[in-house]
Amino acid sequence: MELQRATWVLAAAKTSVPEARALVERTLDGLPSAPLEVVLLLTSELVTNAVRHGSGPVGLRLAWDDRQVRVEVEDASPERPVVRAIDRSAPDGRGLMLIDALSEAWGVEASGPGKTVWFALRLPGDVPSADAGR
Repeated sequence: MELQRATWVLAAAKTSVPEARALVERTLDGLPSAPLEVVLLLTSELVTNAVRHGSGPVGLRLAWDDRQVRVEVEDASPERPVVRAIDRSAPDGRGLMLIDALSEAWGVEASGPGKTVWFALRLPGDVPSADAGR
C-alpha cells in the first residue's frame, strides 16, 4: 500500500482529545485492535500536551501504510516537551514516557513559530489497508 495521509485542525480545547481519537480511529478503521489502541493512546497524549501546554489551534497529521503509522501534533508554542522523572503521587506527567516506551520512535521538530511532536509505530506484518471494508 502506498503512503496515505490525513490532516485536521482542532481547537485548543479539552474536547479536541476525544475528537482526535475518533478521527484517527475512523481513518485507521482496518487496523488490528492492538496497534490501533496504542496509536489512539499515544495520539491522546500528544493532543493533551498540545492543549495543556501549547498555544493556538492544534494540527493533527496522520501518515500510514502497511508497515507504519506516524502521528504528528503541532501547536504554536516553541516550548519543547520534556520527559519528566516519575512522581508516583502525581496524577499526570507520564505522557512522554508512554510515547517513548510504546512507539518505535518519536521526536520534536520546529514548525513555524511553534513545534511538531511526532511518534511512529511499526505495524505487524500483513496489516490490511485502513480502507478495507469501506
